[in-house]
Amino acid sequence: MTVNIRSLSLLRGLAAVTAAAAVTGAVVLVGAGTASAADATLTLNYTCPFPLIGNQNLVVTIDAQLPDSAVQNQPTPQFSFSAAVTVPSTATQGLNLVGATTVSGTATAGSTLADGSLSLPLSVPLTIPSTPVPASGAFTVNSSGTAPSVTLPNAGTASITVGDFSTTLTPLNAQGQPTGLGTFTSNCTQVAGQNNVLATFPVTAAPPPTTTPPPTTTTTAPPPTTTTAPPPPPTTTTTVPPTTNPPTTTSNPPPPGNLTINFSVNGSTHLKALNSDAKLGPGTLPITLDLATGNFTGDLTLPDTTASFTLFGFIPGMARIQLIPADHVTGTFTNGVVKADAMETIRITDLSIFGLPIVRHSMTCQTRTPADIPMMSGPNFNVQTGGQLTGTYTIPPLRGCGLFFTPFISAFASGPGNTISVNVANTPMAATHRH
Repeated sequence: MTVNIRSLSLLRGLAAVTAAAAVTGAVVLVGAGTASAADATLTLNYTCPFPLIGNQNLVVTIDAQLPDSAVQNQPTPQFSFSAAVTVPSTATQGLNLVGATTVSGTATAGSTLADGSLSLPLSVPLTIPSTPVPASGAFTVNSSGTAPSVTLPNAGTASITVGDFSTTLTPLNAQGQPTGLGTFTSNCTQVAGQNNVLATFPVTAAPPPTTTPPPTTTTTAPPPTTTTAPPPPPTTTTTVPPTTNPPTTTSNPPPPGNLTINFSVNGSTHLKALNSDAKLGPGTLPITLDLATGNFTGDLTLPDTTASFTLFGFIPGMARIQLIPADHVTGTFTNGVVKADAMETIRITDLSIFGLPIVRHSMTCQTRTPADIPMMSGPNFNVQTGGQLTGTYTIPPLRGCGLFFTPFISAFASGPGNTISVNVANTPMAATHRH
């Protein structure tokens, strides 16, 4: 006996959409189903990894039209189903941080069809339609569909159980373009200890084949015959065993708290007054991001750097420079764009002209006030992997470089129009989510 090939898509529809988020990122849609005639509802809890915010708990409710019964070796009707998933507010926040207004993609659902000795694992693809992302709060994504019929080879009781699922999602911004999260895959795991049986229904034995006896020929009149109707076959009444649903979780998850990301920093700055470039990094920038507001704070640490320059077009010079944080780096990450502001005291520890030391090992030759260095990313900054930040800033006047040299050094080093460009990079394991 064999199973009809169409049984491979018995549960077309069980799927999930996860999102993340953030920077982000993310969000989850689930659909599942079976056959016709009797209603069944199953609610399951899943743990799904989201970009940036880590594992989140999702609640999936499946409503299906199940068969009252099936007949051995005879195809069942097509199955209709609908399903809804509650997407947590933390995932909504992650999606909003990267500027996502919709999410769509594909999903693969794991489930099992059992019919007597047959246990058939099913991996069912589903297309997830474009689903709007709200401005805040949890939201529900609905899905519905129809699965083809299935032919069951064994009489007895058949069951359908729901397993894990995996989704591949692409959040899109208001312009219909991918966000900084790009396309990501989330493998969701069913919380252990739940009743995951979506349906059980009886499969009655196929009726025996009927045979017609061959005609007989006789030369004598046959005796009178008495025709007796065969007794009617016994009727079997079957019922679908009720399914027991786990308690439905209706409360929203706890507040998301903060997300900590450890960035490395490399780049350069152009000093306009000296017409010189100075390397920046490798440094570090750990930040703490508030998912609800998109605000973040961090601490920038950079090693000393040097700048070679020429005065008046022919006098060579060299300066050793320190950038000393005067405060935390602050900023925002909203709609896929990073805006950051660093307050740095710029100190010249060593300065030589024509190879002659003018400043040596100074702890006082520095800007009178910290330099305000604003930086900004382009659109769709990927907070998971990092990106480029650029900005323009002013170097304030200097002090403490010596009675005779301070005015000279300040005149040639300070002023507006200085530029900065840094790349911040985040390793996959650098982000942690704290409640």
